[in-house]
Formats: sequence, structure tokens, C-alpha cells
Amino acid sequence: MTTHNNQIRPPIRVLTRQGIQFLPNLTDQEASQVGRHWNAVRRYLEYGDETGLDHLDGVTVGGFTLETDPYAIEWHAVRGEVRFESIYDEVI
Repeated sequence: MTTHNNQIRPPIRVLTRQGIQFLPNLTDQEASQVGRHWNAVRRYLEYGDETGLDHLDGVTVGGFTLETDPYAIEWHAVRGEVRFESIYDEVI
């Protein structure tokens, strides 16, 4: 999938119920959902606010369901799998 300016989007790092996935070829809408999800994950980890996660429960991108379980998110965070520097795959 390409973005509006015809540049290919690199794979995006996504926290799914199956763990971290690097998903290529996401649509613009799916990429936006992933961005909203990472923002909700950050809000939960920093402030304990689960509201954003609740709104994304059951949302699927690239065939994977986004992780919205607070306990699972904390587990991935403790393992160092939750990073906010960049959502794009750094090894292309």
C-alpha cells in the first residue's frame, strides 16, 4: 500500500494480542488506528487511563487484533517491548 504522496510506508510496529508485530502494507486508516493505539497505550502506562484502550477493544489491523488488556500491556512494557520513539520498523 502506498501513502497519498506515493511513498511506500515502512512496516509499522504494532502491539497485538499475539505480541509485537511488524506489519507492512497497512492502509492509511489502519496506520491511523495504530497511532491511536500507541497513544492509548502510553496514556495507560503513564496515567492509568484505560479510556483509549476501551475504545480500541476488538479493533483489527493487518489481520491482527490490537492488544487492549492492561495486564498484557504492562507485561510487554516490563519486557521492554513497548517503545514510543518510533512506530516504524527500524530494520528495513
